[in-house]
Amino acid sequence: MVSFSCQDSENTIDTVLDYETGAILRTISVDSQLLNASDPNSLFSVTIEEQDEQDGGLLQEVRVLVELRDLTTDFTTPATGEVLVQTIPASEFSPGPVGLPRTQVNMAFGDAAAALGLPLDPETGYNPGDIFVVKLELVLTDGRVFGASSAAGIITGGFFSSPFQYNALLTCSPMPGTYVVDMYDNYGDGWQTGNYAYGLSVDIDGVLTQVAMCSQWGTYEFDCEPTA
Repeated sequence: MVSFSCQDSENTIDTVLDYETGAILRTISVDSQLLNASDPNSLFSVTIEEQDEQDGGLLQEVRVLVELRDLTTDFTTPATGEVLVQTIPASEFSPGPVGLPRTQVNMAFGDAAAALGLPLDPETGYNPGDIFVVKLELVLTDGRVFGASSAAGIITGGFFSSPFQYNALLTCSPMPGTYVVDMYDNYGDGWQTGNYAYGLSVDIDGVLTQVAMCSQWGTYEFDCEPTA
């Protein structure tokens, strides 16, 4: 005699084992997180490693998207949403040290700005100090897509280190001219940092100039008159 049930099991262990294996894009290194609005060829760059249940066998492509995070205080640029900048096929990945596919994602500022369709303008576009949020989407050969919205906390950090998105700060090259550095000492005892020898470093064509409100408590490696 054999007894059996036609009902689904309600045991806790069956709930625990009821899961779907996903895929990740592990961050190996963030190589550049600065985009220069004065240089369309400046790059955001990150090295990633793909891992799925077939150790890379399901990799089809990685989509690179960008979204503007407007940090300009005087104006609010309309939300851009996510726009596609480029697609990286599996053929551009190569085996890494542990056999999983790796590649370097390079996104040029000019390509990102063109995809967003925005000008360099604080009122209607981007401005130095804003953030370009770079988002990655992993597309598998079975049609599944994984990205930042599908990554739980256990995936974004730690061993998996797969956030699927990064912040690229927008900077610019200063225009030629004469600049004045205004400093305000709100405490009253001068510029103090972890190292008294240095102040605010200004690098102009390789010539380094130190600017500081020097403190009477330290000694400096450049000419600086301490405050009283």
